[in-house]
Amino acid sequence: MTFTVSVVTANGAPETDPFICHASTTTASDGTWSVDISGVGFTNIFSVAAQIISSDNTAANAGYTSVSTFSTTTVSGRGVKPQTVGALGGSPIQNIGAGRTVYVTVIGN
Repeated sequence: MTFTVSVVTANGAPETDPFICHASTTTASDGTWSVDISGVGFTNIFSVAAQIISSDNTAANAGYTSVSTFSTTTVSGRGVKPQTVGALGGSPIQNIGAGRTVYVTVIGN
């Protein structure tokens, strides 16, 4: 789904004919995700944002995501969640796992 936007600036200058694309996907077992935006027809990308959704809003299952790569055809990233760290240490985050919904918003032209 795309929407026409009246004014978008990139680096302080107005951009010509900007539009917004909203897309969604789900995470794989290792927390990675990717969404195909090739059908939108972007030539330039000005902004990319992603948000992971969880029906379990406890601190232990709060999801966080980052965008790893993006182009005019694909946006990819990884979802993580907090992990209890024992006395021996370890990483305070872990991959989120499969099936979490990720919403992606891309602005470009």
